[in-house]
Amino acid sequence: MFNQRLSELIAIKKVKAYQTAGTSTITSDTVDMQSENADGVLFLTTFETAAADNILKATHSDDDSSYSDVSGGAVVPGASDEVQFVDIVSPSKRYLRASCARGTSTVLGEIYALLYRRRRGPADNTVAGTIAGITV
Repeated sequence: MFNQRLSELIAIKKVKAYQTAGTSTITSDTVDMQSENADGVLFLTTFETAAADNILKATHSDDDSSYSDVSGGAVVPGASDEVQFVDIVSPSKRYLRASCARGTSTVLGEIYALLYRRRRGPADNTVAGTIAGITV
């Protein structure tokens, strides 16, 4: 019987706080896939206002300095307050970030990174002042 909980198999990281309404591009904190010992990451967030120019995409880098778009890694909200995600498995580069273009003024919710297929575990997802939880 498999008795590990999802919260022990993934690392949950808040990589950017809520952002007030605006049109600037918001970039998440960097996720170092090597130091996280993970083979996959799922970034998720919400745009308060759906618009064709409000876009969540993933970017990557070999050296954490020069980032480029992950091919096929972009999603446009279909409805206001809809949750968008980009899921990247076996990334070709070590460093990843979420980038949220806001062409139309909108509030941006927190950005989370869920790291999975970890080579080391269980994950400790309690971060004082950021994330708290319990498994029962």
